[in-house]
Amino acid sequence: MADAAGLTVRAIQKVESGRHSPDVQTLRSIARAIGFDVAVFNKPTPDQEKRQQEEMKRALRQTALVPTSPIRKANDFYSRNKAWHAILINTEAIEADDALALAASISEWMDDLDGIWEISTPSQRLEYASSIASFVSGAGSP
Repeated sequence: MADAAGLTVRAIQKVESGRHSPDVQTLRSIARAIGFDVAVFNKPTPDQEKRQQEEMKRALRQTALVPTSPIRKANDFYSRNKAWHAILINTEAIEADDALALAASISEWMDDLDGIWEISTPSQRLEYASSIASFVSGAGSP
């Protein structure tokens, strides 16, 4: 750790034992050595912690459970794409070896569409919707 951070072993030992409160540069060096952002060392102030808790409570109050709608045809996707806040990928009907790859492919496809759906023409959207409907039903790939 000391070598990776460019610090002495003694400096690392002092930080680990709590005998030394490291400065910002030491924290940056340690964070870089372990591959984390230096923000992992930041402890929120009581006000920040209270604000985070209040934001979490507000978010939980705004969360609603809704029934899911399967995508079986192009219109299932086309007409409701931007109305969804989340997509549940149910792979229970697919053989176990294929399920993970299918779920990953669909997730990647949805991420890609998120960036281009709004700027696409209606014809392009219909094409994307047809492709995703075909893909999720197992008839092909987008």
